[in-house]
Amino acid sequence: MSQEDSDEGGSWILADKGESLIAVSDDDEINMSPDFGPDDIWEDEPSPESSQDDLAAESPEQCLKRLLTLQPTLKPPSEPLPKFHDIAHGTNTTIYAHPGTTLAYKVPNPRSRNSARNLASKLWNNYIVQLRVNASFQSLPYHLSPTTTTTTTTTPVEIPHVHWFSRPDDASFWTTHLSRFPATISSPHHQPVTARRPLLCMERIPALPSPVRLALIHKFYPPSIQPTVAAAPGNQDACVVRPVLGGCYPAGMEDHVYDTSLRNFPLYANQLRDLGLELADIYTPMAHALAVLHWDTRVNASGVEFILAGAPSRSAGVRTGGAAAYDAGLARYMMARGEEARKWGFGQRPEKHKDKCRYDGASFSTYEEATHADVAGRQATALWMVGFDECRNIAMNVGGVQMAVEAFLQTNYCCPRPGGGDDMRTMWLAFERSYVEFSDDILKYAEDVDDVKAKRMLPRYFVNKVAEAIEKTNQPEGGLR
Repeated sequence: MSQEDSDEGGSWILADKGESLIAVSDDDEINMSPDFGPDDIWEDEPSPESSQDDLAAESPEQCLKRLLTLQPTLKPPSEPLPKFHDIAHGTNTTIYAHPGTTLAYKVPNPRSRNSARNLASKLWNNYIVQLRVNASFQSLPYHLSPTTTTTTTTTPVEIPHVHWFSRPDDASFWTTHLSRFPATISSPHHQPVTARRPLLCMERIPALPSPVRLALIHKFYPPSIQPTVAAAPGNQDACVVRPVLGGCYPAGMEDHVYDTSLRNFPLYANQLRDLGLELADIYTPMAHALAVLHWDTRVNASGVEFILAGAPSRSAGVRTGGAAAYDAGLARYMMARGEEARKWGFGQRPEKHKDKCRYDGASFSTYEEATHADVAGRQATALWMVGFDECRNIAMNVGGVQMAVEAFLQTNYCCPRPGGGDDMRTMWLAFERSYVEFSDDILKYAEDVDDVKAKRMLPRYFVNKVAEAIEKTNQPEGGLR
């Protein structure tokens, strides 16, 4: 059966899928695959039984009372819940996907040389820093100055939202879910989860669409092994690309065969350029993200990477909460009027500065900050920033900037670097200019840095020291995977 209802927003159809009604807009396709349903986001919460037998055995009044009550009526699932599966592996951690949801779990790897306490500390640091990074991006609206604007519209980086941190003694999670971790995983260097560990729950980063995966296989693998790569574990649901703008793929190595995993697949600056991509669309948001980390979140960005993956959900309320959207909207409201964006303190509730929040017909909206929909549209790919467990706080002085320089030199080949040929040098200069301009915009509102000269000096000191270090050491520009 189907039911149509029209309003100014267009036509909506309720598609009958068994006993469940799925609301979809006429702009969207109805996904009737067996794995899709209205409970996909929270598949651990089984629906109250509502079979035809139940409906026949009770009156309408009894049925409504049972299904509309706010008291617990959910019954345990009759079948075992699906297993989690590993989708990414770091040096010290493994990330598992929670089937049927948008959740992922980051768990320490006990085979790491780090102690268990150190691994738990790193995971907790990841949680705290990622919360701070998200807050920074919410309070600083993304915009381009005239000199950083490119020929196409660039979008800000995405940061996966963190939901909660679990200790090994949190029985509420582990009692139910320990058995759902698989007995084997795809990496021989990592151990499966067989006992309770510290765990970080965050938003799962979507894999790149299937056409991208197939095109990578046909472009970069010889025909003889393409079927093997296509069938390799994890390549169907965990394919992401790691842009390496700090180096070029070596000449004469075109016949080099990548390993069979499409997870964290590297594409170098010259390869991306050969594909016809506008590199400024990638390095401009990188420059903005790095400036935010250094001068608003105030961390050294050690271990931070950028990846090209699937675009996140654009539904309002899915990725941001009301307080975050409020803070972002207030920031844009104040910046549009040339006021100091931090004068009244973000993170406070509206009543703390309600005199500043009266609607006066101003031309601003919080929709962009809550969904990014007006700048990102329906693109299939997004640039994500990940890897915050190694980040350390920095001071707003030369010593703090030096920590940021060292972190960039040791871990960051995603961003452009000085050196190399003319194309690499040109890209570095454009990245440097964007980074400095974004930094100047952010530091204008840093009330704890009173010296105007210091505000101008710090970001310029960073890029100069990076250039000096690379020129002095002749550091290689990336390497083969």
